Amino acid sequence: MEFRFPLSSDILTMVRLFLECAQDVLRSRFSITLAQFRTLAYIEKGIALTVTDLAEPLGQPISRISVNISQLSSRGIVECRSRRGPSKELAATARGSSLFAACRDGVQEEFERLLAPLDENQTRAFETGCLVTAVKDGVFSYFGEAPDYVYSYLRAFYLSEQAFTETANRFGLTLGCARVLLALLEVDGRWEYADLRQMLLMPSATMADTVKALCLKGSAASQRLDGRSKLLALTPEGTALAQATARALDDCLMDSIRSSAEAERRQYAVAAGVIVRAERIARQRVHPGW
Repeated sequence: MEFRFPLSSDILTMVRLFLECAQDVLRSRFSITLAQFRTLAYIEKGIALTVTDLAEPLGQPISRISVNISQLSSRGIVECRSRRGPSKELAATARGSSLFAACRDGVQEEFERLLAPLDENQTRAFETGCLVTAVKDGVFSYFGEAPDYVYSYLRAFYLSEQAFTETANRFGLTLGCARVLLALLEVDGRWEYADLRQMLLMPSATMADTVKALCLKGSAASQRLDGRSKLLALTPEGTALAQATARALDDCLMDSIRSSAEAERRQYAVAAGVIVRAERIARQRVHPGW
């Protein structure tokens, strides 16, 4: 019997956590966005040499890629070289190559921090799951003879979140709304607002907007318990929507890592929970009551 992934909010939260942590490191230390870093990676490695080449692996419209190229070019990070035909060849400057290496090292440090709580088996399953996801569309995630784990992780999480978002959108939900519904589904449909936000590692403003959208949709209802705390509960319609969305997301996730062994898929699920719980504890220690 094929193992069915018990898709929990931890898996969706883990994906968002890695992307947000990478984004924070890149912005705060190198003044570059995650999208710009991914663009630079393909150019620096010589895998994509034109804006058109970048469209498929990045999964972005050419107009958005052009904006990122323009911003990188204005900072002297990439340059356009003349070539035959209407398009120009993109290349990383010496400054761009140096920046890419520094960014990669910075992101790697953050990823190593997030992965530190995992044991050997969980780490191996995590790596396998990410690599399988990263190459599932036949797009390069291997730079040279060995896989570039940092970029493969980023690509795996980008592909996963993109697929999760498309799946949630089929049910008229944003991915944030789907995450809240799944989390409520796991605790029998009711959870204190503050605890739910901490469980999902979701910023306060994002959580407020998400809850408002779900209440307007009729999928959830908010009830004030006392002067400060609130309870969020699924409505009957919300429960049915959460169950349908959970099944679809389960199928979506299974599709990306189906070639992994059953034991590795189980370990991947366990690893997601370990990573999210460790990060939750770490944040509570630094900012009690965050």
